[in-house]
Amino acid sequence: MRRSGLALVATLTVTLAGCGNSGGVGGPSRGPDPSSFARQEATRLMSLVHVPADATTSDHSPAKILNQPAQVPGVDDLVDERRWWTVPSDAETTLAWLQKNGVKHLKSSGSGTSGGPAGVEEYTLNFADRAPAGISSEEVQLNVAPMSDGTSAIRADAQVVWLVNRAAVETIPRAIDRIAVSAFVMGRQIGHRVLTGGEARRLAMVINALPTAVRGEHGCGMDQGYQLRVVAGPLVFKNEVACFDIAVTYQGHGMPALAGDEAFVHAVASSMGLPDHPSHR
Repeated sequence: MRRSGLALVATLTVTLAGCGNSGGVGGPSRGPDPSSFARQEATRLMSLVHVPADATTSDHSPAKILNQPAQVPGVDDLVDERRWWTVPSDAETTLAWLQKNGVKHLKSSGSGTSGGPAGVEEYTLNFADRAPAGISSEEVQLNVAPMSDGTSAIRADAQVVWLVNRAAVETIPRAIDRIAVSAFVMGRQIGHRVLTGGEARRLAMVINALPTAVRGEHGCGMDQGYQLRVVAGPLVFKNEVACFDIAVTYQGHGMPALAGDEAFVHAVASSMGLPDHPSHR
């Protein structure tokens, strides 16, 4: 059975107020085009794929089941470079060869099969690489399908999920000296505090270090209705802790969501004397 991957947004609210004037926010980020970099990475990953010496390149899918990859991340920002081959060996022999030699320098990240009453229709091998800055994930997926004449076919996908650039306006000024943080459970406020001086600047550093979030479908943890909130002048950060991702607005306009993490949750919650994951009360 074909599966979809993950990714999406939630709501955290930390209120940063009274920003200092120096180190103010500027225009949109002008970093490298992340989609172009992702395409380069996909090409690099595909160059690591090796197939048996007697394999023949095909410019189209040799088998209907290989028309699509077995697994597709459910995200908006995906580069998927693909190739096909036919191999005179049976599927089990081809699979065994690929398990040992298919992708050099990458670690196996999983495997699986799909099929029906007639037996296995497809074998899947996954290999992951460590994602560089600006990339969420990099993976090579090899799929092997048995053919009716006893031979086999291979599909290779180099899948790279990239992150949108963080807008410059999402950066909290370094000279900020007031941040108001709030916490809610099921819509009821359970904490509020105004941070000043070094405390405010340390929290700003945590927030400024966050990358953008993956855009797309997203799974969440156990939801206790726990929300945190921050507003820094025109900047507002909102996050439902169970889903981590942080919704950001600047002067009321939506910005790229940020990827929240445990360090962020701890920095905000502990500043109010709250646990990272409080129970309902």
